[in-house]
Amino acid sequence: MTRTFGVVMAVCVVGTMGLTACGGSRTDRALADRPADQVLDAAVKEFEVAHSVHYDFEGIPKAGAGTSRNTMTIDSQRNCRGTFTTGSGTSEILKFGEQVWLKADRKKWTALGGSQAADQLAGRYIHGTTSSPQFAEDMSDRCDFERLQDNVRSAGAGGKLTKGAPTVIGGKKTVPVVNRDGRVTVYVAAEGKPYPVRIVHEGENAGTMTLTDWDRPVSTATPPPSETLEADKLAGLAGQPSQHNDPSVHS
Repeated sequence: MTRTFGVVMAVCVVGTMGLTACGGSRTDRALADRPADQVLDAAVKEFEVAHSVHYDFEGIPKAGAGTSRNTMTIDSQRNCRGTFTTGSGTSEILKFGEQVWLKADRKKWTALGGSQAADQLAGRYIHGTTSSPQFAEDMSDRCDFERLQDNVRSAGAGGKLTKGAPTVIGGKKTVPVVNRDGRVTVYVAAEGKPYPVRIVHEGENAGTMTLTDWDRPVSTATPPPSETLEADKLAGLAGQPSQHNDPSVHS
């Protein structure tokens, strides 16, 4: 059955003592007292109106592929800055509008293009645009805020939702919403705005994403020219550091 995502608000009651206030009053049921689907709906709705978020992700995208660690600040305008680490090295991405900067370490460049590429490019930013040949294909969903939101939207698919025991994460009280068939748990803030605080996937694309710093703008500081190479001036670029295997936006 198709579920409608949106906050299910408590009913405001006009009683003999006057109008009961809506939104934050003690007469509203606490989030922890609501059914699991309503808790998840509240998290989805809050994510949908958010402007930006920071996330830290750790996971094993495929059996035997090794652990990946990604951290990114991203906004609804597809601006982002993040770092991605896999067994083949570490790369960094900055994207503001159509402008893109990418940097990879020596290990990553060696894996992509050999020692010559590493000597030339390691530790330096490559600057281009989302339409630059080096970046165009991989930038299609790299800073996609909606795909990040889908991690929460899709959590209710393919199984019955239940609530787990209240859990404190980063000092915040949360209500876990568990989809055992879908093998995913979303931890929703129980106080204040019901943001999703953590998303845990099990199975082939196992991983843990922790979300913080809601609605803090993405820093638009750009690398200095002395540390930057223009992509269109690089002949025979050996590899694309943007191919850093970020399963968190695909799960």
